Amino acid sequence: MRKRANWLAKVLLLGLFASLWYRNQIAAAADLPSPGYSALSGTLLERAESNAARIKALVENGALPKSRLDQAEAAVADARDEAILARTLYGTATVQDMTPADAQLMTEAAQHRVDTQAKFVAQRRALLDQGILSKSEFSSAQDELDSRQRTLDLAHTRANLLDQLRQMAA
Repeated sequence: MRKRANWLAKVLLLGLFASLWYRNQIAAAADLPSPGYSALSGTLLERAESNAARIKALVENGALPKSRLDQAEAAVADARDEAILARTLYGTATVQDMTPADAQLMTEAAQHRVDTQAKFVAQRRALLDQGILSKSEFSSAQDELDSRQRTLDLAHTRANLLDQLRQMAA
Protein backbone atom coordinates (compact mmCIF):
# COMPACT_ATOMS: atom_id res chain seq x y z
CA MET A 1 0.00 0.00 0.00
CA ARG A 2 2.84 2.37 0.88
CA LYS A 3 4.58 1.71 -2.43
CA ARG A 4 1.39 2.51 -4.30
CA ALA A 5 1.03 5.82 -2.42
CA ASN A 6 4.63 6.75 -3.24
CA TRP A 7 4.09 5.83 -6.87
CA LEU A 8 0.89 7.88 -7.02
CA ALA A 9 2.63 10.88 -5.43
CA LYS A 10 5.45 10.65 -7.98
CA VAL A 11 2.99 10.48 -10.88
CA LEU A 12 1.06 13.47 -9.56
CA LEU A 13 4.26 15.49 -9.09
CA LEU A 14 5.43 14.55 -12.56
CA GLY A 15 2.06 15.58 -14.01
CA LEU A 16 2.18 18.88 -12.13
CA PHE A 17 5.73 19.54 -13.34
CA ALA A 18 4.77 18.74 -16.94
CA SER A 19 1.73 21.03 -16.85
CA LEU A 20 3.75 23.91 -15.36
CA TRP A 21 6.48 23.44 -17.97
CA TYR A 22 3.91 23.36 -20.78
CA ARG A 23 2.20 26.50 -19.46
CA ASN A 24 5.56 28.33 -19.30
CA GLN A 25 6.33 27.29 -22.88
CA ILE A 26 3.00 28.68 -24.07
CA ALA A 27 3.54 31.92 -22.15
CA ALA A 28 7.02 32.31 -23.63
CA ALA A 29 5.69 31.70 -27.14
CA ALA A 30 2.97 34.29 -26.58
CA ASP A 31 5.61 36.93 -25.78
CA LEU A 32 7.21 36.58 -29.20
CA PRO A 33 5.83 38.63 -32.08
CA SER A 34 4.20 36.55 -34.78
CA PRO A 35 5.84 36.18 -38.19
CA GLY A 36 3.19 38.57 -39.49
CA TYR A 37 4.60 41.30 -37.26
CA SER A 38 7.24 42.20 -39.82
CA ALA A 39 4.61 42.44 -42.54
CA LEU A 40 2.43 44.56 -40.28
CA SER A 41 5.26 46.98 -39.54
CA GLY A 42 5.95 47.25 -43.27
CA THR A 43 2.31 48.06 -43.92
CA LEU A 44 2.30 50.66 -41.16
CA LEU A 45 5.41 52.24 -42.68
CA GLU A 46 3.73 52.45 -46.09
CA ARG A 47 0.63 53.98 -44.51
CA ALA A 48 2.70 56.56 -42.60
CA GLU A 49 4.59 57.50 -45.78
CA SER A 50 1.40 57.94 -47.80
CA ASN A 51 -0.16 59.97 -44.98
CA ALA A 52 2.92 62.21 -44.88
CA ALA A 53 2.72 62.75 -48.64
CA ARG A 54 -0.96 63.68 -48.35
CA ILE A 55 -0.28 66.08 -45.48
CA LYS A 56 2.65 67.63 -47.36
CA ALA A 57 0.34 68.48 -50.26
CA LEU A 58 -2.18 70.01 -47.86
CA VAL A 59 0.53 72.07 -46.14
CA GLU A 60 1.80 73.33 -49.50
CA ASN A 61 -1.76 74.42 -50.34
CA GLY A 62 -2.07 76.16 -47.00
CA ALA A 63 -4.85 73.89 -45.72
CA LEU A 64 -2.80 72.56 -42.79
CA PRO A 65 -0.09 74.06 -40.57
CA LYS A 66 3.54 72.99 -40.97
CA SER A 67 3.45 71.44 -37.51
CA ARG A 68 1.17 68.70 -38.88
CA LEU A 69 3.80 67.89 -41.51
CA ASP A 70 6.44 67.69 -38.78
CA GLN A 71 4.22 65.26 -36.86
CA ALA A 72 3.68 63.15 -39.98
CA GLU A 73 7.41 63.03 -40.72
CA ALA A 74 8.08 61.99 -37.11
CA ALA A 75 5.50 59.22 -37.53
CA VAL A 76 7.30 58.03 -40.69
CA ALA A 77 10.64 57.98 -38.88
CA ASP A 78 9.10 56.04 -36.00
CA ALA A 79 7.47 53.55 -38.37
CA ARG A 80 10.79 53.14 -40.22
CA ASP A 81 12.57 52.43 -36.93
CA GLU A 82 9.86 49.95 -35.95
CA ALA A 83 10.24 48.17 -39.30
CA ILE A 84 13.99 47.89 -38.72
CA LEU A 85 13.38 46.44 -35.26
CA ALA A 86 10.76 44.05 -36.63
CA ARG A 87 13.32 42.69 -39.07
CA THR A 88 16.41 42.63 -36.84
CA LEU A 89 15.28 42.29 -33.23
CA TYR A 90 11.83 40.68 -33.43
CA GLY A 91 12.21 38.84 -36.72
CA THR A 92 12.77 35.17 -37.28
CA ALA A 93 16.44 35.65 -38.19
CA THR A 94 18.92 34.34 -35.64
CA VAL A 95 21.87 36.19 -34.16
CA GLN A 96 24.18 34.18 -36.40
CA ASP A 97 22.40 35.61 -39.46
CA MET A 98 23.00 39.21 -38.37
CA THR A 99 25.83 41.33 -39.64
CA PRO A 100 27.57 44.03 -37.56
CA ALA A 101 25.83 46.60 -39.78
CA ASP A 102 22.45 45.06 -38.91
CA ALA A 103 23.30 45.22 -35.21
CA GLN A 104 24.31 48.87 -35.47
CA LEU A 105 21.16 49.71 -37.43
CA MET A 106 19.06 47.88 -34.84
CA THR A 107 20.56 49.72 -31.87
CA GLU A 108 20.37 53.09 -33.66
CA ALA A 109 16.69 52.53 -34.47
CA ALA A 110 15.93 51.56 -30.86
CA GLN A 111 17.88 54.54 -29.54
CA HIS A 112 16.09 56.92 -31.91
CA ARG A 113 12.71 55.63 -30.70
CA VAL A 114 13.77 56.16 -27.06
CA ASP A 115 15.04 59.68 -27.77
CA THR A 116 11.86 60.65 -29.61
CA GLN A 117 9.62 59.33 -26.84
CA ALA A 118 11.78 60.98 -24.15
CA LYS A 119 11.21 64.36 -25.82
CA PHE A 120 7.48 63.66 -25.96
CA VAL A 121 7.44 62.65 -22.28
CA ALA A 122 9.30 65.86 -21.35
CA GLN A 123 6.66 67.90 -23.18
CA ARG A 124 3.90 65.95 -21.48
CA ARG A 125 5.56 66.38 -18.08
CA ALA A 126 5.50 70.15 -18.56
CA LEU A 127 1.78 69.97 -19.32
CA LEU A 128 1.26 67.76 -16.27
CA ASP A 129 3.13 70.21 -14.05
CA GLN A 130 0.94 73.05 -15.32
CA GLY A 131 -2.19 71.05 -14.56
CA ILE A 132 -3.22 70.85 -18.22
CA LEU A 133 -2.73 67.09 -18.48
CA SER A 134 -4.01 64.37 -16.16
CA LYS A 135 -1.72 61.84 -14.52
CA SER A 136 -3.36 58.98 -16.40
CA GLU A 137 -2.67 60.64 -19.76
CA PHE A 138 0.92 61.22 -18.72
CA SER A 139 1.37 57.67 -17.47
CA SER A 140 0.58 56.22 -20.91
CA ALA A 141 3.40 58.29 -22.44
CA GLN A 142 5.74 57.23 -19.63
CA ASP A 143 4.77 53.57 -20.08
CA GLU A 144 5.59 53.83 -23.78
CA LEU A 145 9.00 55.30 -22.91
CA ASP A 146 9.63 52.43 -20.50
CA SER A 147 8.68 49.93 -23.20
CA ARG A 148 11.00 51.57 -25.71
CA GLN A 149 13.81 51.57 -23.14
CA ARG A 150 13.36 47.82 -22.62
CA THR A 151 13.50 47.37 -26.39
CA LEU A 152 16.74 49.36 -26.48
CA ASP A 153 18.15 47.15 -23.73
CA LEU A 154 17.20 44.06 -25.74
CA ALA A 155 18.84 45.52 -28.85
CA HIS A 156 22.06 46.20 -26.93
CA THR A 157 21.97 42.67 -25.48
CA ARG A 158 21.54 41.16 -28.92
CA ALA A 159 24.33 43.30 -30.38
CA ASN A 160 26.63 42.32 -27.51
CA LEU A 161 25.80 38.66 -28.10
CA LEU A 162 26.68 39.07 -31.76
CA ASP A 163 30.03 40.62 -30.80
CA GLN A 164 30.76 37.81 -28.35
CA LEU A 165 29.95 35.16 -30.94
CA ARG A 166 32.22 36.84 -33.48
CA GLN A 167 35.05 37.05 -30.93
CA MET A 168 34.65 33.37 -30.05
CA ALA A 169 34.71 32.43 -33.73
CA ALA A 170 37.90 34.42 -34.34
